[in-house]
Amino acid sequence: MRKYIANEVNSVEPSGLSFYAEMNHNDWSSWIERFKLEATKVVGFEVGEPEDGFI
Repeated sequence: MRKYIANEVNSVEPSGLSFYAEMNHNDWSSWIERFKLEATKVVGFEVGEPEDGFI
């Protein structure tokens, strides 16, 4: 029987959340900026996107 330990599991997928939405650009920009601000308050550290240097 094999045992798997969490720190031995590798993935090519980045951690985090992924969103999909169909809305106009202005609505999306407003929504995602508010989400990042609120999420930052909740988790206690800055939340951002990989394109902005967050990994």
